[in-house]
This record gives sequence, C-alpha cells and structure tokens, in this order.
Amino acid sequence: MDTSKPLDTVDNIYTSMINNPLMPMTLRIGLAGHRKLPDDDSEQMQWMRSQLKSIYASIYKISSDLANTPDACSLYQKSSKPVFRLISSLAEGADRLCLQTKLVNFDHQLACILPFSKEEYAKDFSPTNSVSDQTNGTVKEYENLLETADYGKENGQVIELDGDPTQRRQAYRQCGKVLTEHSDILIAAYDRGDSITAEVVQQAQTSGIPVIWISTENQSVTLLPSKNFGHDSESIPFSDNALLKELRRLLLFEDIFYGQRDDTADKVNERKQRIYDRFKRFNGGSLLTKSDSTIDFDNSGPIELNTSNEGLFSNAFSRFKKALAPKTNNTENTKSVRLLDQGPSVHYFYAAYLRADRLANYYSNLHRSTFLLIYLLGAAALILAALSLSFKENETLVLILVSTKLFLLGSIYWLYRRDHHNDYHCRWLEYRFLSESIRPMYYLIQLGKTYSLTNLRDTREYLDRELIGHNRVGRGWLYIYIEILIRHTGFSNCRLTQSSVQDISNLVGQTWIKGQLDYHTNNAAIMQVIGSRLGHFSLALFFATVGIVLFKLLKLILCFKIPYFLIEFFGLATAIFPILATAAFVIRNHAEFDISAQRSLTIKPFLAMQCNRLANAKSDMSSQQLATLLYDTAAVTTKEVADWLEIYEVKEAEPA
Repeated sequence: MDTSKPLDTVDNIYTSMINNPLMPMTLRIGLAGHRKLPDDDSEQMQWMRSQLKSIYASIYKISSDLANTPDACSLYQKSSKPVFRLISSLAEGADRLCLQTKLVNFDHQLACILPFSKEEYAKDFSPTNSVSDQTNGTVKEYENLLETADYGKENGQVIELDGDPTQRRQAYRQCGKVLTEHSDILIAAYDRGDSITAEVVQQAQTSGIPVIWISTENQSVTLLPSKNFGHDSESIPFSDNALLKELRRLLLFEDIFYGQRDDTADKVNERKQRIYDRFKRFNGGSLLTKSDSTIDFDNSGPIELNTSNEGLFSNAFSRFKKALAPKTNNTENTKSVRLLDQGPSVHYFYAAYLRADRLANYYSNLHRSTFLLIYLLGAAALILAALSLSFKENETLVLILVSTKLFLLGSIYWLYRRDHHNDYHCRWLEYRFLSESIRPMYYLIQLGKTYSLTNLRDTREYLDRELIGHNRVGRGWLYIYIEILIRHTGFSNCRLTQSSVQDISNLVGQTWIKGQLDYHTNNAAIMQVIGSRLGHFSLALFFATVGIVLFKLLKLILCFKIPYFLIEFFGLATAIFPILATAAFVIRNHAEFDISAQRSLTIKPFLAMQCNRLANAKSDMSSQQLATLLYDTAAVTTKEVADWLEIYEVKEAEPA
C-alpha cells in the first residue's frame, strides 16, 4: 500500500499549482462483483486469484511503460511514477478479494464509496447478515480496510452516501453508480445472475468506461472496450494487446489525436504538437504568486497575479473601464464562507480554478488593452495628420508631427504583432473556459461528485471540432487537462447526512449561484452604462461635426465674418471630431460591452431560478437530489460560457 499521497497539505497544494499545474499520471480502477464467492480452496477460486493477479500485473506494467513515453512527459509531471487508485465499496466477496495485497503487488491507494454511513454499512457484515462468515461476521475486516483507506484522516478518501437503510438494494445501485463516476477502468468479477453488478457494468459502458469482466460462470476474462469517441464496444477476449490499446486511449488520450479521422500522419503530429505546446505554455511563466489571503471559496484566495506584471500597459483597459464605469452598489456576497470538507481534493480543485481564473483575467486585460491602445494611437495618428496639414507652413512643426505619427504607426504595428505572436486572445478564451469548467467541481466534490466535459459535448464531436471555437486546432488540451485533474484529485472523506447536505445546499446558494447572480447583475449594469456613454460620446461628436459644417455653410451663404482662429478651429474640429467619434465607436464595438451585457442578462433568469430552487428545497433533500440540481447548474453555465466565448472569438482579428 502506498502511504505517500499525491495530495499534500493545503499550503503545498496552492504552491505546487503555481509552480507546476501538471499532475502525475493517475489510473482509477473500480472494483465490483459477487458477494458470494466459491469456497476458498476450490479450483474456481484459485483460477480467479490467478486471473486477478495477472490482470493487475498487466495494468501496472503497461501503465508504467506508458508513463515513460515522450507523449506522457508532455501531458503529466515529469519524473513522477503513475498513481494507482483502487476504488471499492468494501462489500464481502469479490470487492475484498480484489484488494488482497498478495494479488495487488504494487504501491496503490485505496478509496472507498459506501452506500450508507460507516456504522450502518457495518450491519451488512454482522454474523446475522454476513454471506462470508455467519459465525463471526466480517466487521473487523471491514474496519481494517477503512483504516487502510485512512478513514477520518486528512488524506483519506471515503465517501459515505446517504442511502436509505430501508431500501438497501436501491442504495447499493446508487453506490455502484457513484463508483463508476470515479473510475477510469472497471474490474467486475460476476456472472449474469448478479443483477446489481450487471447494472454497474451497464452504467460503466454507458459512461464510456472499459470493463474487464471476469466471468465466474465459465472461467473466462473478457474486455468491453470504451464506446467513447464513436468506438464500437463489442466484447473481445482479454489480452495484454487489447489492454494496451484501452490504456493508451485512457492515459495518452489517443482518441483526441487520432479518433476516426482520415487525417494524414502529418496532420496527427501537428495536432499532437499543438496540444503539447498548450500544456507547456500553461505550465510556464512566473505570472502568479501565493499570498496569505483567506481561503473563502468566494472568488478570492491565495493564488494572485504577481504585481510586477500589473503594469500600465496591461491595465490600460481596466483603467479605461473604471473611468467610464458607474458607481454601483456592490451587491456581491462578501461573506467569508468556508467549505465543510477541508480535504485536499477541495483545495486542489479550488487552486486549479484560481490559477486558470487569474491567468484568464491577465490575458483578457492584455488583449483588450492592446486593441484599446491600437484604436487610441490610430486616432492620435490621424489627428496628427490633420494637424500637419493645418500647420503645413511651419516646416519644423510638421517634421515633429510627421515623426511622431510614424512613431505611433510603428507602435500600433508592434502592439498588433505582440498580441498575435503571444496569442493573448486565445489564452484568454481558453483559460476562462478552463476556470469556469472547474468552478462547479469544488462544490460538487462536497457531495462526492465531479463534472466531466463529456456532459458538455458528446465525445464524438471532439473528432470534428474543439470544445470552444471551430477552427482552433489544439483546444482539445482543455478536455485532456480537466480529465487528468479529476483523476488525480480524487475525493476526500465525505460523510453525507441530512444536516451536511443542507449545509452544502446553503453554501452553494451563498457562494456559487448567488455569487454568479450578483456578478452578472453588476456586470450587466456596468457594461450597459459604459456602452451607452461611448455611444452618446460618438453621437455627440457626430452632431457637433454636423453643426460646424452647417455653420460654415451658413457663413458662406450670409457672408458674415468670424475671427480667423475660429475658422482654423472649426476646420480642425471637422477633421478631429469624426476621428474621435469613430474611435469611440470601434472601441465600444470591439470591447463587446453590449455583448457582455447581453450575456449577463441572458444567464440571470436561470441563476435566479436556481437560487429559488435551492431556497425552496425541502430540508430533507437527499444528496442525489442536490447533486442533480448542481449538475443542471453546471451544465447550463458551462455551455453558456462555451457559447459566448465562441462569439468573442470572432472579434479576434478586428484590431487588424
């Protein structure tokens, strides 16, 4: 048993996420099967042990070999051994057989998903209810396994579901469903007469999880491949070659690179290189730092942007927006709320969210500051051109004006090339999508749940397009990174009771949903006012220009005289005012003030409805009912982010 956990202390989690957001390769192996096994010394039992030992040995060797490939070194932490996590409900029979150390002869973690509380589940293993030992029961063995799983300790990974003790079979089914949600591959030792295990296998196949089926009926081992990405799932005899193919799909994400496309080798290699480059640049740089901020899980935390990177250039857009933004009452929830479960998994998800969120904000400001300065410098260059025509008799002044104009034009080109060379716009969109995809997870994990991107889009769609956008090769890295993060992070000790579920419901309402509702309420108000002020500014300059032109026409018709300096001023004004009006118009258009406001207005009714659903939920709501509500929220908000980011993507080329 591996005593060194990948999840460390809270401080180390945030520090490691800043320095290296890549994770070790992790494989989660779900275990299910019969409660009643053949006699311990029977030939059938010896065969099962032999098959399990051989399967584990193959999984370990193939995974370890894959971890040393160049492809793995691009996706995972370098020089790290793969992490193996066995996930079991600790039932008598096959579940415990699969955990015997003489069969699993490599370092591994043990994670447990129980259908009830620890104490209630122990009743299944009393002498009266035990199917293995009606004389003494197996409660002691059960408790020893929980101790091995670090039950009650900081790094323990045990979920105690709130199944109804009076509906035990239904509770076992729900437990099996949660087990498949946390598994990458399932080992099932059963025959067709075991209905509950058969349902677990069916759930795994529906979810695209490959299954190694050890039949206790005809002593055969079969592999049911994953159906993800449009693959067939017809059963095939188990072999190392068949397992290698599935593990390459799982651990090296070969479906993303190859899939069922008819691409040439050059196209495949290009796609791989672009994805690997995304991982490399997400891992690089020194933009972030760790502060002593309170971890309140309300959009503030220990990971912040390094202040040395917050220069005038990168903050030009923020300063511009702040100057035009109205003074609004901040209705955002500022109450510091700590999550109920302070286990490592919660902090891992939160640290990953903070990292992506801070980078998204940084590159958003950089890109928007770039086009803001491009438009302002362009307007200044045109104004200098108008001035040089007005003062053409002063050669020295004209030389200064023309030289300055050339400098401004050079600066515009430098800003444009810098933005495109460093891909600020693309980074902003990708990191924003990443952060908003991770946000629900540090709430869902309180219920022993996560949210996979396979819920956003059918996996087959990834073969023809990206998660966001339609023509940006390489964005498959987002799907890969989130899957790697979910696998490595796992879950913490999670004891679900009626009171804890209610507390989680209150927590989600106060921070996630209410916080997003407050944000979009403020954002809509601010964006609408800024857009309106820029529009009024453009319109005012337009009418001022029209007024000056009419005045000049009236002067020609009536032949009245005005001072010469006014003539010069009006002449310059008719050139400068349209330039400034156009600059304000294009800034408003490209900054997406109206689009951003519309986005917030669109999502607000849904968030308000979810707030009301939480507020009106019964106090005896089960964890599954709350999880369903949170899944709905995650599905809508994640898709909403993807849809709007695709709209923002079309703005990328406009600074040209």
